[in-house]
Amino acid sequence: FSPLVSGSKRFLSSTGADGTICFWQWDARTLKFGQGPGKFTERSRPGVQMICSSFSAGNHGHHLTLHYK
Repeated sequence: FSPLVSGSKRFLSSTGADGTICFWQWDARTLKFGQGPGKFTERSRPGVQMICSSFSAGNHGHHLTLHYK
């Protein structure tokens, strides 16, 4: 889960080897996920695969780091 909080909403991300990043919205009050994920495709260069992502909250805002194989 992301450290970013908006009221009772939380955000979860998932990454795929195909370059797809999905962001899921979860409501901590109702304990339910939203209708579906927001999907983005990241391709840094052909043949590179994403293996995971990580969140960090720093002094200059929140960051999502993508790790490639």
